[in-house]
Amino acid sequence: MGDALRRYEANRSCLRLSESLPRASLGFQLAHQVALLEGDETIDGLVAEADGLSPTARSLYEVALANYFAAAVLMPYAPTLDVAQATHYDI
Repeated sequence: MGDALRRYEANRSCLRLSESLPRASLGFQLAHQVALLEGDETIDGLVAEADGLSPTARSLYEVALANYFAAAVLMPYAPTLDVAQATHYDI
């Protein structure tokens, strides 16, 4: 796969993940691809609302939104909330 971490073949509905990725990264890359496939309308809508972005910035914004989705899916919410409350973290 060269330097690619993930390659999705839409015509075959096949996701290939790099063998060099650690287990946690495999889950993240899978969740990222799910965001791109299932959240495409939402992501496209958010990107469309961002005025004045260059094509490169738009592409980076799309990646960032898919990464945000992947992180939210994988985040252990209950333990994170417990620590936030215990330390009186104010978002």
